[in-house]
Amino acid sequence: MNWNTLTLSMLAGFGFLTLVITQLREVMAKLPELIRTLRAVRHAIDEERNEAPK
Repeated sequence: MNWNTLTLSMLAGFGFLTLVITQLREVMAKLPELIRTLRAVRHAIDEERNEAPK
């Protein structure tokens, strides 16, 4: 392994790591909104089940 291969491998590795961290940060930023939406959907489903004729 020469220095050129080592340098390019490290650059690619750090680029990949940066991409993964950025994507995780985006998911974590949207997580509270997603949880609120899922709770609202569950609440709407529960209300509809309670209103259904027996």
